Parts: sequence; structure tokens; C-alpha cells
Amino acid sequence: MESTDILVTAKKIHHVYGKRQALAGVDFDIYKGEILALVGANGAGKSTLLKILAGFLRPTQGKITVFDCNPYSQREIVMRKVRFAFAPPPLYDNLTAWDNIQFLVRLGLPKQEHPSCEDMLKVLKLVGLRDRLDDRVSGFSFGMRQRLILAQALLPMPKLLVLDEPTDGLDPLAIRELRDLLCRLRDEHGVTILLSSHLLSEIEKIADRVLFIHEGKTIFYGEITKLMKKKSTLEIKIEGDTTSIAQMFPQMEIASSDTFLLPAETISLEEMRVKLQEYNIKLCEFHHRKISLEDAFLKELRAMSQKEKT
Repeated sequence: MESTDILVTAKKIHHVYGKRQALAGVDFDIYKGEILALVGANGAGKSTLLKILAGFLRPTQGKITVFDCNPYSQREIVMRKVRFAFAPPPLYDNLTAWDNIQFLVRLGLPKQEHPSCEDMLKVLKLVGLRDRLDDRVSGFSFGMRQRLILAQALLPMPKLLVLDEPTDGLDPLAIRELRDLLCRLRDEHGVTILLSSHLLSEIEKIADRVLFIHEGKTIFYGEITKLMKKKSTLEIKIEGDTTSIAQMFPQMEIASSDTFLLPAETISLEEMRVKLQEYNIKLCEFHHRKISLEDAFLKELRAMSQKEKT
């Protein structure tokens, strides 16, 4: 990845509130054209990290740059390239969607920087509200309100969009519509997205990479596909004398008397067949057991806890 493709770089980010350490040495980059998911339980440090990224907080230690700028001391420059939708503006129920969007996107901007009516119509169409622009917001569902708030964050179209728990309160259909919209923003409009969410099943479907944090510490940072491949297992069923299996594969987990599990990349099918044949053991089944992102996260968390104990 070229250095010019890195939009955000964070190195050894620490933040302390009084005696409580909210972040303890978090590192990450955000690359152009990706969806990076930020995942962690309540109190993990996600909100603190987002506030540092937005320039609301200065990290106690460490360095963060957003488009080569310090978000705390150069916040105005950063805000012209990044839109943060985790502190959304209020909507006015007595106004129409069109009146709301005109007011919100032009508020505080000089007239020469106001988005055109054509641009606003394009974004309203993109979020699925083009046919509802003359309707009062008082009659909008929660999902429609979320889409209208997202529309104002896309005017003008940002280089980086930061969302905090955008699926909260949405029904399954609205979640799917939002997922499709975020993928279109990435794939068709070149918008890079940082998405904070606890809905791992959705992250698994749309994110390119993930940053897992727990109690302010990084427990995994990298590609989702690599994490899930790393945490997947081989399920192997055999027939014959199994007394030597434990010596052959000390890292195995026993699932039953004739079935055991190994890390996914331990051995190939042909290598396993040959190895067992040497001991007159018949290989009955050999297949990958896929793992969900949620299970992968829990495995990483357990591994980190065990490491800290030792």
C-alpha cells in the first residue's frame, strides 16, 4: 500500500481520564477506499478514539494525523475533508426533508461553498429519499431520519466518513439498506469509511479490515478475511488406532472419540492422508469449519487474557 493511500495514521495513542486509562497504545491506519470497522464492548475506548480523531480531545500520548494534519490543532482543515456522523444535528419535524437538508448543509458555510440543488437532489436519491423530499420529517420512521442525517454528512461528498453505531435502532430491512448504501459509497463514490459498531454480523459483510479494542488495548488489527481464516479450524474424522494422534498434533482439540480439531492452516488434505496412512489410520472426513467474526473476536479476547495472565 502506497503512503499516499493512507488517510489517517495513529501511533501509540494513549488517553487518560483522571486515573482511568481509556486508551493504551492503540495503533492503526485508515487506507483510501476501504471500510475499517472499529469494534469493542461498551467502555472499550471507541468513543474516546473517535473524539481524538475528530479533534475534540488531544491524546495524552501518541500522535495522530488526518490527511497529514493534526485534528486537534488543525480541526478546521480536517473538517473540510472528513464528515463525522456520530454527533448528528437535530432534525426539525415541522420542516420537510428538503427544507431540513438545505438548512443543515448550508449552516455556517460561506455562500460560495453551499452545495447546489442538483447535488442535494443526487444525495437524497442516493439515500432513498428523493421521492419524500416534500414530506414533513414528523412522519418519517427512525430509519428514514437516519438516512436524512447521513445525507447531510454527504454534502459535500467527503473523502472520509466516520459513523458511530449507525445501525442502532434500525429494523433488519433498514440495516440491509444502510449496508448496501455504505458499500455503494465505497465502491462507486470512493468514500473511505470508518464504522464503529457492535453488530459483528453486519461488519463481517461490509468491512475490509477491523480494529478490535478491549479496555483501551488493541486485540486485533487487520483484514477480516485473514482473521477468520486464522481462527477457522479443520475438523478431521478418523478410523483406527488414535493413540498416536496426540503426539502427531499436540495442538489438536478433541471433539469426540474419533474427531479432532486443528487450526485451519496446520496441514493440507493430502499431507494429512499420507501422515495417517503411515500409522494405518483411515481418514474419513476432512473439512474446514468456518468461524463467524463474533467467534473470532471472542477467541482473540481469550488469547489476550491468557497472555496477560502469563
